[in-house]
Amino acid sequence: GSCEVAVRAEPSSVLSGAVDRVRVRGRRWCTPMRLSCATLDVEVGRTAVDFGALATKRRILLRAPATGSAQIRFTARDWDGFLLHPLMREAVAARQALDPHAPALTFSGGGGTRLLPGTPGSDGAVLFPVRAAKTELSAELRQDASGRVVCSCSAGGADEAASSAAASAGPWLARLFETLVLDLEGCE
Repeated sequence: GSCEVAVRAEPSSVLSGAVDRVRVRGRRWCTPMRLSCATLDVEVGRTAVDFGALATKRRILLRAPATGSAQIRFTARDWDGFLLHPLMREAVAARQALDPHAPALTFSGGGGTRLLPGTPGSDGAVLFPVRAAKTELSAELRQDASGRVVCSCSAGGADEAASSAAASAGPWLARLFETLVLDLEGCE
């Protein structure tokens, strides 16, 4: 993979770590904990960078909170790895523990993810297998025109239990992915 870092700062501020903007772009990005993506583009505004960690640990650590934007593009294989990663499993379990109405969801292993191409005005979607209790579902995750995460699930069987599992899983997965926090080392 490759990584490109751009920092904008006043020369007098650099020694203290204060920066006006940091942008990190990577291709075939992979963290030490094996989370990977095809491309990564993260940009934050005014913050403070720990230059000691940059020099000694080869990691970009921010000493002050920053806001910005991020765009991550996964391959189907990256998405499968993301869903099955131990930190993602922990995040799902923690959310389920906090929500008494959470469906008993697990992500299926062994692939099965498909990236659906976008249409004009649409970024596309990701289709992946998920299990709700004992029902195999197909989940379709996408963003609507306003940027909100939408997830719909369908079951192979047409019985009432399968339909009920699909109906509750979709909105719960949409909330999970819309509020999931990534830290480039894992997820929470």
